Amino acid sequence: MDYAVFKDYSGFYDLLYSEKDYEGECDFLETVFKKYADTGTILDLGCGSGNHTIRMAQRGYKVTGLDLSGEMLAYAKEKSREAGVDIAYHKGDMRDFSLNTQFDAVVCLFAAFNYVTDNKGIKQTLSTIKKHLKPGGLTVFDSWNGLAVMKILPESRFKIIERDGLKIIRTVTPHLDAASHVCRNHYRMFILENGRLVNEIEETHAMRFLFPQEMAYYLTEAGFEVLRICVFPELDKDLTEDEWNMGVVARLGEPA
Repeated sequence: MDYAVFKDYSGFYDLLYSEKDYEGECDFLETVFKKYADTGTILDLGCGSGNHTIRMAQRGYKVTGLDLSGEMLAYAKEKSREAGVDIAYHKGDMRDFSLNTQFDAVVCLFAAFNYVTDNKGIKQTLSTIKKHLKPGGLTVFDSWNGLAVMKILPESRFKIIERDGLKIIRTVTPHLDAASHVCRNHYRMFILENGRLVNEIEETHAMRFLFPQEMAYYLTEAGFEVLRICVFPELDKDLTEDEWNMGVVARLGEPA
């Protein structure tokens, strides 16, 4: 996991993803909770600037957030205060942290799970999630679907955002390492204010893409029951090689 990501990038994160359907993804979580387990407390791993965390708190859940980026957490805390919701945020690595409490559900959205790029790290992350779940608790996350990544292949992307005299030009150049199931995305952003270049930002984000049976194996080995692997965020839609985003729902087994 790269400790250098989401630094300067964090200041423009919410603007870049302002069109993302966070409400719809929170609807997905609630559909999962209603179908599989009564849920009141949630741990949001890789919570970023709090876009899911805050919305779930506004829906009445008691939510805790954890992220590796101090910059992203600062934005999350500020936004939580503005929204009037009480959320505890913690800085930590999802592979190895201890909050000394257990939750009804541990969620990890917007492909945050994919920042764990090696097999050992995946096992560590699931073990740490397990320690923070009550017996019968759920873990829910979305991921790049390896079936689609290898069929469609990552492409270079270009995006322009303009608002209040600010213009952001962002390019993403992917470098696929198929044998390692990793795609390294090189982000480059040009920040212009009133037509004048004021900043240039570059970051590379390594993302692990996951295959359905691979993920089912890791979860089963960690002591989870796989409840559903689907298109994200559509619980009732079966996953195919044509769908980039995979949703995973699993339940921690009851103690013997």
